Amino acid sequence: MSRTWDQETERTVIEIALKRPEGSQDWFLDWMKVRWQGACNVVRCTAPEPVESAFVPAFGALMRPYLPPRGATPALLAAEGPFPCDMVQLAQLRVLIGQPREGADHMMLRFQHALGPALSILAPRLRPQEASASQMETQAARMLADLLDPCLNLAALDPETGRDHVQAVAAQLEALRGRHEEMSFFSHLLRRFLSHGPQAFGRAVAGPEPATPRLRELQL
Repeated sequence: MSRTWDQETERTVIEIALKRPEGSQDWFLDWMKVRWQGACNVVRCTAPEPVESAFVPAFGALMRPYLPPRGATPALLAAEGPFPCDMVQLAQLRVLIGQPREGADHMMLRFQHALGPALSILAPRLRPQEASASQMETQAARMLADLLDPCLNLAALDPETGRDHVQAVAAQLEALRGRHEEMSFFSHLLRRFLSHGPQAFGRAVAGPEPATPRLRELQL
């Protein structure tokens, strides 16, 4: 499978497994998993839970364009976002459409970046204890430090080192290029904070509906 799908990082990742029973047109939540810093929180439904009632309305609306019709070809798709959703900011969506099993359709959505209380996308009755504000601050600070390191390394280079200097610059630029998507996500969050203040992450911010990011196909 593509490295884009299964690469593990320290950032918060949300995985959502959905299934559509034979004869139904509706998708149901099977389980949702939140990963962060080596830990994992799983919410598994003990009875079929329709997508419309399993998630808050804002997330249900966000997810709806990415739910495939019956007979969809198995595929791995991607859309970078960002995907603002009330109190949580999401990015780097991966959609895995699987083979039907025992007449039921199966798919998975994975947001490879989540900043804010990730469990807030679930309907309140399905949520376990949510992340604290201090955890959110720690996560944001770690992201900023990780993105600044290559820039600081570039600033520390000695321009008199000749060829070694060129190679060092190339190495740092490659490091920055590899984190372009992360920097784009962080830039979006920073602009949101500057425009709306701290409340940007405590509630939904009024404004025009964002355009739905388009999916592109990745190699399985």
